[in-house]
Amino acid sequence: MTLTRRNFLKSAGFGMAAFSGSSLNKSSIAAAKDERKVKKPNLVFVMSDEHRKQAMGFMNEDPVYTPNFDKFAEKSMVFTNALCSFPICSPSRGTMWTGMYNISNGVMQNKHVWFDNVPTIFESLKNAGYNTAYVGKWHLDSHHKEHDSEISHGEYNKRRVASDHNNIVYYLREYCPRSRRPYIDFWHANECYNYLFNLCYYEDDPNEPVLGKRWQPEHETDVAIDYIKKQTKKNEPFALFLSYNPPHFGREQYPTGKDIPVEKSSWGFFAPEEYEKLYADMETTKRPNFERKHRNGKADNKNIIKGYFGAVTSIDHNFGRLMNYLEEMKLAEDTIVVYTSDHGDMVGSHGRWKKRTWYEESIGIPMMVSWPHKVKARNNNMLFNNVNLMPTLLGLMDIPVPDRVQGKDFSSVLKGGRVERPESTFVIYDYLLQRDKPSDNEYKLAEKHNIFSASGVWRCLRTERYSYVVQMIGNKYKLHLYDLEKDPYQMNPLEQKENEALFSKLDTLLLDWLKKTEDPFFKWYSEKTIPLKWS
Repeated sequence: MTLTRRNFLKSAGFGMAAFSGSSLNKSSIAAAKDERKVKKPNLVFVMSDEHRKQAMGFMNEDPVYTPNFDKFAEKSMVFTNALCSFPICSPSRGTMWTGMYNISNGVMQNKHVWFDNVPTIFESLKNAGYNTAYVGKWHLDSHHKEHDSEISHGEYNKRRVASDHNNIVYYLREYCPRSRRPYIDFWHANECYNYLFNLCYYEDDPNEPVLGKRWQPEHETDVAIDYIKKQTKKNEPFALFLSYNPPHFGREQYPTGKDIPVEKSSWGFFAPEEYEKLYADMETTKRPNFERKHRNGKADNKNIIKGYFGAVTSIDHNFGRLMNYLEEMKLAEDTIVVYTSDHGDMVGSHGRWKKRTWYEESIGIPMMVSWPHKVKARNNNMLFNNVNLMPTLLGLMDIPVPDRVQGKDFSSVLKGGRVERPESTFVIYDYLLQRDKPSDNEYKLAEKHNIFSASGVWRCLRTERYSYVVQMIGNKYKLHLYDLEKDPYQMNPLEQKENEALFSKLDTLLLDWLKKTEDPFFKWYSEKTIPLKWS
């Protein structure tokens, strides 16, 4: 049979069948309802890395196949205006797990360690009586000298491939001891090595790694299902965090054990062949801002489409497997399910890929929450920054929110209530924060570097309609303002001279955010904007 999109989806068991579950008789349904009145809900929190919100079939933006996510969206509250706080991996994850902005929680770079003396969602769940589990990519414990191996990346890969499951030598940076991931009972994870096939995982013993001998999401979903199976035999609620690495780019195309040069392997974006075939003939994302030629002048951006969209479809398939298992085990009614990502990816928009920039494809993330009979299923275009995710979930589960949390509890919105909608939210990217927490003096030193990159230093204020960006360029700044209603692809920034009142209003809101979050960028920028002078 020729592989087509239609028969692939059918043969893979996608679509409504993935949520069919098992039939129950009336008496068992009634008993289950009585039991739910006193049971704490379970939590299944699923995330991927670099999954932009546009890459969901139900969003009607990217031409991507996600039948399981589409079905899940019908049962969920979908925040269509969800944004990450900082569009790279570790800082965004740090915000989600602490409910605090990065200046406050200390996670300001990818190569960072566990949060020191800050509240986390894991601590709150553990204190509330939950058995906690984390499976997959962690990316919050990088580069500890006491765990580094002396072998090079190339030597590591050689040994990884040449060895079998029993005598393989692993890069010890992937191991994270309990002391740096407290309050997590079951651990089957790695730090961030981006080998998407045959990746090593650790549990509690650094000398006993586990080799996932296939595509990461398949292995991790199996581990998650096995954890749930074991937990159903215990009389305690569970909170499972499942963190996929794809569609983030990786280091090898297929499980041959040989690193393929990125320019010959879709620039690192890939998925198993059966998923990539669905998009083999696709040359554009169909977004008006898509550009075939990458800004580096070398890459053809069409080459990353099949890998990126293929990875998204593979995530969708494995998410469907997990949801189906919850149905089969009669756990769906008692389980809160979340799907999100840490940030997006440009996938050729504006001639770019990856993240780090202020465009909607980079900062926009999926955000779906489901809990049968409790969460109202609908689309909600309220601004939702992922700093609000921790307090909102704790509020939904009737668990106290720690005092130091800076995000807001919007659990009443999930239940169908009304709240005052946020007027604006705040997103940052800062190469200085990548190195260490800067002072305003360090911004002055940085003025010597004439950085014109959209992934250098910037702050973004988002309202429901506008995206307002201050970009640091040497000792000057540049302002970017987009009307997202009239220009959703951010191709026609508004002229400053023709919209001074609007620029001034948004600038005042941005300064308020800088001050409220104690951002050291405030002093540098405020001194340059009194009086306001548009560049």
